[in-house]
Amino acid sequence: MPDEALLARIDRLESLDEIRQLAAKYSLALDMRDLDAMVNLFPEDVRVGKDKVGRAHFKQWMDETL
Repeated sequence: MPDEALLARIDRLESLDEIRQLAAKYSLALDMRDLDAMVNLFPEDVRVGKDKVGRAHFKQWMDETL
């Protein structure tokens, strides 16, 4: 197997593992009602509705929703 193909496979496996870890962290944060942990799993510029952007707005929305 060429080095390039091997590197592509390794990259894919690492990406899949990161996705699994993200899903597990999200589930744990949700179960524990840890809004800070949950909010930090999202990008800093997360959109909340039509006109709000940012983790602070997302945390406020999550707090009101949960």
